[in-house]
Amino acid sequence: MTKTNELKKALVVLLKEVLNNVYFETAEDDALYPYLVYDLKELFNEDGKTVYELECNLIDNSKSKTSVDELADLLQKNLHNYYFINQYIQFTIYKLNKYTIKEKNKKITRRRLTFEIQLHELIGG
Repeated sequence: MTKTNELKKALVVLLKEVLNNVYFETAEDDALYPYLVYDLKELFNEDGKTVYELECNLIDNSKSKTSVDELADLLQKNLHNYYFINQYIQFTIYKLNKYTIKEKNKKITRRRLTFEIQLHELIGG
């Protein structure tokens, strides 16, 4: 198993603690609101340490912005300083930023959250 696949597998479990509708890169056309779309960007790799930026987009179409903000707060709380280890990888997550993204469709509410992931591959995994 590759480090990226192991990371994605662990992230899905963690993200689903906040919201069941979780997608990597793009949501399905018939995705139920609210949902979360996440993406990983590898920033650098040096001496067995890989640093990623995790981008999470929370999207809802309800009239109340409270649910999206509550989900964003919960996501930050659950992910900041989160530590994971298995036989293949270990990583820690740190919160970076939270943004409001204006959508053309005024019924859609979106929050973008970014996190830094510091990942180490384990020898013998």
